[in-house]
Amino acid sequence: MGFKLFDGFPETLRERKEFVATRRRMLAAFPVGVDCAPVVGRFFHRLLTEKRYQIADRFHTATSAALLREVITALDVDPLGSFLDDDLRTQVRDELARQIERIRYLWQTESRQDRAYEETRRALELLEAISCIPIDGYAPAQAAELSTGSAQMQSGALWFQWEDLLRDLFIRVLK
Repeated sequence: MGFKLFDGFPETLRERKEFVATRRRMLAAFPVGVDCAPVVGRFFHRLLTEKRYQIADRFHTATSAALLREVITALDVDPLGSFLDDDLRTQVRDELARQIERIRYLWQTESRQDRAYEETRRALELLEAISCIPIDGYAPAQAAELSTGSAQMQSGALWFQWEDLLRDLFIRVLK
């Protein structure tokens, strides 16, 4: 997940120097001899709970907000994600499917999009990826990518600004 957040290699010399400095910061943050397995869970727990990231603000239905609370509780109890079980994943997927159907119905009947529905859909996609952490090795990187793409919608942050926020959070969680 860390390499996903610090991925890419810029084209200009100035950007490359910044990239190398940022990559060095990330690698220096890894504590020597410490098990980093819980980092992913702690990272997403903070991403979902800290007001700065405004993720919780994107769950506009009671069901999606309840699922968010369940995922947060599961990560709080065990950052390795052992409480992110099949039942919770199924509930998140079902709610995501309902949200997609709402969006489709609104478009077909009124030819319009609703920002709240779109935000909830994107937030549920992120939650779905997070809920797969214990069973899918690619889930953390996918969740990080989804949070980058969808959080700008709520926060108004530019893509590179949001990436910087996620990198800083990742480094804070490592320490």
